[in-house]
Amino acid sequence: MKIRPVTPLDTLVCVDMAARFAGESAYAGLPVNEEKLRTLAARYATQPECYFRVAEEDGWIVGMLLGHTTPFIFGDALLAEQLFWYVTPERRGSSVAVRMLIDFAAWAEDQGVAEICVGITTGMDIDGPVGGVLERLRFKRTGSIYKLRMEV
Repeated sequence: MKIRPVTPLDTLVCVDMAARFAGESAYAGLPVNEEKLRTLAARYATQPECYFRVAEEDGWIVGMLLGHTTPFIFGDALLAEQLFWYVTPERRGSSVAVRMLIDFAAWAEDQGVAEICVGITTGMDIDGPVGGVLERLRFKRTGSIYKLRMEV
């Protein structure tokens, strides 16, 4: 398995993965805008403050992680934020997610960030193994996300 930068040829697979993610998470029922996803993928693939890598195994994309750097709201120090982190259901529980996160952390360190922020906002695995993996990698749990779904 290798972690590599996304290519334009990967876009359709990544958009499909993002739509599958939405359908199996707390975002199920919300409309998916594939054009918006393609635009986001193109931006994250080309901007230096953006991270977009895929995990490839035997020629198949089995995971992806998008993130970016941004200054903290109260100062100029940089924060690296994970925007989207997904592993296909058949590869969950393997080393794919951890290896992607380690690669993201190495990229973030190269960017000179003061902190890396990774969240679980999907309603999936809230108290499951992902949190334990994050803690073993020295991430600290610092809060919670509360959501109120509105009728649209």
